[in-house]
Amino acid sequence: MTILAIIANELTPYRLHLHRRIVAELPEVTLWSVFTHEGPYAEPIDPAIRPVRFGAGERAADPITALTLMREWRKGGRIIRWLESAGVNQVILFGYNDPARLRVFRWCAVRGIACYVFGDSNVLGDFASGLKRWIKHTYLRWVTQSAAGILHCGRLGLKYFLRYGAPPDRLHPFPYEPDYSAVTAAGPREIDAAVDHFRLPRGRRRLLFAGRMVRAKRPDLLLKAFQSIAPERPEWDLVLAGEGPLRVALQASIPTALQPRIHFTGFVSSRELLSGLYAASEVFVLPSDYEPWGVVLAEAATRLALVASSVTGAAADLIEDGRNGRIFPAGSLSALTQALMDVTAEDHYPRMQAESPRILEAWRARTDPVCTLSRLLELDRARTAA
Repeated sequence: MTILAIIANELTPYRLHLHRRIVAELPEVTLWSVFTHEGPYAEPIDPAIRPVRFGAGERAADPITALTLMREWRKGGRIIRWLESAGVNQVILFGYNDPARLRVFRWCAVRGIACYVFGDSNVLGDFASGLKRWIKHTYLRWVTQSAAGILHCGRLGLKYFLRYGAPPDRLHPFPYEPDYSAVTAAGPREIDAAVDHFRLPRGRRRLLFAGRMVRAKRPDLLLKAFQSIAPERPEWDLVLAGEGPLRVALQASIPTALQPRIHFTGFVSSRELLSGLYAASEVFVLPSDYEPWGVVLAEAATRLALVASSVTGAAADLIEDGRNGRIFPAGSLSALTQALMDVTAEDHYPRMQAESPRILEAWRARTDPVCTLSRLLELDRARTAA
């Protein structure tokens, strides 16, 4: 019997979806879901995933201090004692750069327990240099060569870990994934509900952004680009779904004439309403300055044309430039404006919308995380038996 512990910092909807899939599709696995921090996800945790919580009242984004480092080291000891008591014989570590995970990783190595390490980094966001680069290379090389395997999100993640010495045969696709069925199931009822709830004008075409209103996500860049194309695309609106510190300033910057065409929804907590927004839109835009992966791009690929910055991890796998969307150089207003003009052309966006699900389906067939896990566990059982 495989007793698997997945250790992650906090529960999120896409993690819940993955863990539910493992429970449903791998009945030979006893899964424990270990969370090292509390998160903002408010829905009740499904008991089927066997949740275990450490770090009550602690957030993964808390500032790093000597006190928090000591706290994490001690937490690692508590997790190890729990792993021993539960008889865990397989571990997946989400992350590798805090004292708690370091202790768990070393404990697995000493005990001969297969430990797979997941990271969502992509090579285009690797800015380390000098001494920091040497330290990072030394540490990551030890991690990648000591782990049973390295789990990465996509093509740019694969290149990142190869850069730091990961053996190619230990690299395995394991992307974050949303509940695709929740988006594809949205139909006329969900569209009507979302349009009514957010008071969107009917009979319009829509560009959709979904993310936090923070500088790194660049909603400001998208807003400027939309203002540039608005006179030439009078039938299009922009919908910005999310909350954050930039929202008030962004709303205040919109010219009066464009206000009826730019809609801020705030944070969308309802899965049904968010799915309805996807279904009510034609193009999804993710203009971030850096996005290690970008799970929302995978979610949108179920039915929308896509526009994303060149440093978005998922873009390398899910956008074929010109076929189902456009990739533009991060931070370039002129390039984003041109990309929006291209995808909103009458003879482009219907074709691109139709192509996105095909590209997504082919990619998922090669990279499904549950299939990857099933294969790895089978290989480990074969090695143990030998």
